[in-house]
Amino acid sequence: MLMTTPTTGYQLLLPQHRDDPLYHNYYRWRRACGDFLILDNGACEGKLATAVQLMDMATRYMVNEVVIPDTLLDGDATVQQAYKFEVVTRQWPQFRYMAVAQGQTYEGLLTCIDALAALPYVHTLAIPRHVENTVGPGTRYRLVEYISAECEQDIHLLGTNPMHMQELRAFGHFYRRFGVRGIDTASPYYYTMANKSLLAEAEERPKDYFTREVPNGELLLLNLAIMKEWVYGQ
Repeated sequence: MLMTTPTTGYQLLLPQHRDDPLYHNYYRWRRACGDFLILDNGACEGKLATAVQLMDMATRYMVNEVVIPDTLLDGDATVQQAYKFEVVTRQWPQFRYMAVAQGQTYEGLLTCIDALAALPYVHTLAIPRHVENTVGPGTRYRLVEYISAECEQDIHLLGTNPMHMQELRAFGHFYRRFGVRGIDTASPYYYTMANKSLLAEAEERPKDYFTREVPNGELLLLNLAIMKEWVYGQ
């Protein structure tokens, strides 16, 4: 597992690594340094954590925000899970909570967003990377514009889509204008593992990316700089 020097103060933790002592110590250190820690629910990796597992890790790692359970591509199921999870949030009011918009059409995603935004415990709405494939390129931009205008929650982008890697290059300045709080992505790392620049053609994330070594230090720094330019406009 590669640990690089953090430069954003914004971290996403994966629950499948909750019992790794190195992972635990690293992110406890980052929390003590003032970083904002988001605990993912594992759904995108096909390893959805239970409510007990999520809240146990949230407490041990002292995270700031928890991504509540969702079902990939299924807006109705995701909303039902959010309703049920409200009981958990009452027991753990010290955390912020993020809900993930799901659906297979633009209209379905809007319906899911409206239902999630109506829940008083939801602080942040997240838009997953798959919508750029499921609905089409530019979908996240349209959803960000909608949430910014119609909802009070913060906005987070869950991951970058390897088939639409130029999304941030094209829409980064709009995302900043609409108040997107952040995005999590490992793309600078797995592009470097493939010896590619982020400006190259699409590169799928390898399944073992989390434990691979990143061989090219200069290329990694270049890819990190490219991503930060897209995100921050610097």
